[in-house]
Amino acid sequence: MQKEIVWTDITTYSRSEKLEERKPRIWQLKLTRELAVVVTKGHRHNPGEWTLHFRPWYDTFNLGLSVERYSADEAKAVALHMVRDTMRIVNQSVEEVIGADNETTLQSLIGRRAS
Repeated sequence: MQKEIVWTDITTYSRSEKLEERKPRIWQLKLTRELAVVVTKGHRHNPGEWTLHFRPWYDTFNLGLSVERYSADEAKAVALHMVRDTMRIVNQSVEEVIGADNETTLQSLIGRRAS
């Protein structure tokens, strides 16, 4: 069953910004307690571009999408696909080391380390 995707506006606003002029610029999707995908509309290193943050894999990564041409929803969709593809690569790499079929137990890994 697919979880509902809930992005949260985490934009910090200055006191000088009037309430009616405040527009979201930063969204976060919590995947776990420790993992979060953050999409930023413009960034000091990437002005006018959508930026992805997903530590430790992506730190201020320019999505190559203009904020003028692409919506926040489009940028969030691209970011999620990139995160999914990255996690697949990470999972495959770990499975190559310990075995995808769970043959390698923790005990055998500890035993290998000791030898």
